[in-house]
Amino acid sequence: MEHVEQVVLLIHGIRTQADWQPMLVEILEETGKIKVIPIKYGYFDVVRFWLPGPTRRAPINRVETLLRVTRKKYPHARISVIAHSYGSYIIGRLLKEQVDLELDRLILCGSVLPASYPWEEVVHKFIDGSNGNIPNVINEYGEKDAWPVLAKAASWGYGDSGTWGFGHVFVQDRNHNIEHNEYLTRDFVTTYWKPFIENGEYKPIKSKVDPSSWLLSVIGLLPLRWIIVLIVLIVLAIPLSLFLGWVMSSEPTPPSVAYRVAKSPDVCLERAKKAMEVKNFKVTRVTRDTETSKVVGEKSGYKGVVACIEKPSDVAIFIVSGKFVSGKSYSQAEQLADDLRGEFLSPK
Repeated sequence: MEHVEQVVLLIHGIRTQADWQPMLVEILEETGKIKVIPIKYGYFDVVRFWLPGPTRRAPINRVETLLRVTRKKYPHARISVIAHSYGSYIIGRLLKEQVDLELDRLILCGSVLPASYPWEEVVHKFIDGSNGNIPNVINEYGEKDAWPVLAKAASWGYGDSGTWGFGHVFVQDRNHNIEHNEYLTRDFVTTYWKPFIENGEYKPIKSKVDPSSWLLSVIGLLPLRWIIVLIVLIVLAIPLSLFLGWVMSSEPTPPSVAYRVAKSPDVCLERAKKAMEVKNFKVTRVTRDTETSKVVGEKSGYKGVVACIEKPSDVAIFIVSGKFVSGKSYSQAEQLADDLRGEFLSPK
């Protein structure tokens, strides 16, 4: 079995394939004493990230499984985690859920965990914390990083600790003048993370931090999640209302049948009128023109139409039970149309 003193798991965020992970592997494995394992859970889109509940579970289950596999493969190694963005949410959930999880060091950056995360309830799951000492947890946060604030305002269960920090006795917050993905550079990793992972060395920031953004503070107070819900409902309601309106206003297409007859339009009209009378339709209108002639009749609230359409080579007729009032049976209308057709085509 491979002898490894420390294993570092890398957990990425959403909408990425974590191209930064190989760079961390190269830097942190340089001494030969550390094994770095990049964990991937596939491309996680913003819709599943936004929706609360089961849609967030697959990456958590994936990381949980690989944590257990790592412990089984390296039973004597200390396990540390570097988590970016949604990766912080994953490891935060697992710290609360896994009874037997034990970590040595934890680095969070661009964290979307709530600032109120209960570190005091999970401190015993860190090697140092279990001995009553301050656990080795660093939270890299940047007040130019808008994404944790947006995650908190636009959805449920997230927080802005990646923008403002945790402010907790068990976490070492380190503030930077950088944005969401700017932690994941060779210079940053070499300067801040490599010493911490190798020997627990905490380095203070080098640069001066700009004043906090008032705009991000305001955004964090906005009920964006409910605005988004309202927009989604409106978007879904428009096509649904159009569809329901069409369904409620539409009527069944009247049954129709087309036939060729080697007769003149006058003969067609005569046969149509006779069919109406035999089938107890009251003839209400007979029209004759150069293109279309028709006989219209009514019976028990139904409207019957026989149309004689003259074409270049012949005369075609359509027999229908026309537009009928609400409450009338479509099947009955179809039967009346068949009756008219049968009478019209019967030998004279």
